[in-house]
Amino acid sequence: MYDSTNHIGLEGRPVRAFIDNEPNKNLTTTTTGLNGIFKLTFSADINIFKTQLVNISTDIPDGYISIFEKSQSEVGFSIWAYVPELSDQKLVLFEKADLTVTFNRTNTDVFDEMKSTYNYSEWYNYGIPVIQHDDNLPNPVTYHIETAAGTYTKIFRTKKLPSGQVTTFRDSVFCLPNTTNGITINY
Repeated sequence: MYDSTNHIGLEGRPVRAFIDNEPNKNLTTTTTGLNGIFKLTFSADINIFKTQLVNISTDIPDGYISIFEKSQSEVGFSIWAYVPELSDQKLVLFEKADLTVTFNRTNTDVFDEMKSTYNYSEWYNYGIPVIQHDDNLPNPVTYHIETAAGTYTKIFRTKKLPSGQVTTFRDSVFCLPNTTNGITINY
């Protein structure tokens, strides 16, 4: 198990192996050692790989976020073929970071709709509520989002113009753990 924010292994974390359709029945369990390294050894009928996967998984500790999806409570990977020994497998996590995103209307352009998403890895985009063009919309508009520390959070904005044309913009911010992170996006 690897803390990608601080570039350290997480020691003493439980890791388990289980068959895909039997998540409550562990084939084996172990604990991460020094530098977050773990080794799993188990016996299984290799025919299970014809129809099922073996999952390797661990709970995400408090204060961390998955590299794949922030709502996950576990991180892991699947094995779909018999492998006598797995080594150098990393269950990668980031420390959580709080980010304040402020949208500040400074332009006078006319648009029908603006959508915004963000991500901290290439695996998943998260939505920020849609901003409809409205003269009564408070300015600025601020959102508080959960993201990953130690990496860039990319914020994408897509404007749909009355002509039907769509324009896309991208901003990014490097977030730190245990601090106030913020970005103001003028649009």
